[in-house]
Amino acid sequence: MGRRNGPSVTVIYVVLIAVTVPLGLASRSRAIPMPDVVRRYGGDVLSAVCIFFGIRLVLRYHPRWMAMAGGFGVCVLIELQQLYRGSWLLQLRNDTALGILLGHGFLWSDIACYAIGSVLGVVLGWGVEIAFGMVSSGAWGKQLQTDVVGVSEFEDESTADVLDPTVGHAHAVE
Repeated sequence: MGRRNGPSVTVIYVVLIAVTVPLGLASRSRAIPMPDVVRRYGGDVLSAVCIFFGIRLVLRYHPRWMAMAGGFGVCVLIELQQLYRGSWLLQLRNDTALGILLGHGFLWSDIACYAIGSVLGVVLGWGVEIAFGMVSSGAWGKQLQTDVVGVSEFEDESTADVLDPTVGHAHAVE
């Protein structure tokens, strides 16, 4: 089997991450005019989207829901660690970059933003995968079909041809 035409899934998800990070940072900027709701919640939503993209990049042969659940879990753990107020962690949070990553205070609204961002990440990722012919549009929850010609369509509802990353060829998965 030959290679599928178009960019690889790695390139696509790296580009999605590279676009999402500056958008998330820009959502916190006072220099860019935007609605208060975007300034207040946009960064948290985009953080969850970015984490989904990163986990999907690593778990590309697994169902999307796994990447979504993993991303949401990471976001919730980051939010929960904000409840801890150890002096060493407070010093880390005072660093600009680490403060953005670790946050400064627990908020229930952030958990809601992470849930919205996780779902948005799945929808955007799925749309990009469909647009680049990496998966059929009826493939919700199925493994990503990538880099191999002829493995992007499903034989039936329970069987799909997927690239086996350990052997480098397509096989049926049930």
